[in-house]
Amino acid sequence: MVSRVGGLGGPLALSLAAAGVGRIILAHGGELRPDDLNRQVLMTHEGIEGPRHVQAAETLKRFNRDLEIESIGQNVSEENISGRVEQADIVFSCAPLFEERLLMNREAMNQHKFFVDGAMCSMEGHVLAVDPGKSARLGC
Repeated sequence: MVSRVGGLGGPLALSLAAAGVGRIILAHGGELRPDDLNRQVLMTHEGIEGPRHVQAAETLKRFNRDLEIESIGQNVSEENISGRVEQADIVFSCAPLFEERLLMNREAMNQHKFFVDGAMCSMEGHVLAVDPGKSARLGC
């Protein structure tokens, strides 16, 4: 599962597709804006004002036609996180909001799923891999 397919999640999803991962769950709400295009590699001008998750899924499917994609037009929330994580083997958080990142980490730990958090701040990138029961959580 990849939460958010923008500047971090888009390249991640593309790399997973290139690596031959058979199924990817994408979760990203909202429409594409022109100012997103400078960093969102799965998007094009034709998709402006359309749902990001749809365009991301279409781009990935063109890249790897054997890829199974579940595309969800909502960001993760308390209401939907349990079911989303349940369907995944690995949870990748590329969300910009700490609330969403911490929620995903908590649910991944509750379900004993490997969790990878990625974040950007200015020109710095951060990655944290969490193995349930063996390493620190994002909240630590």
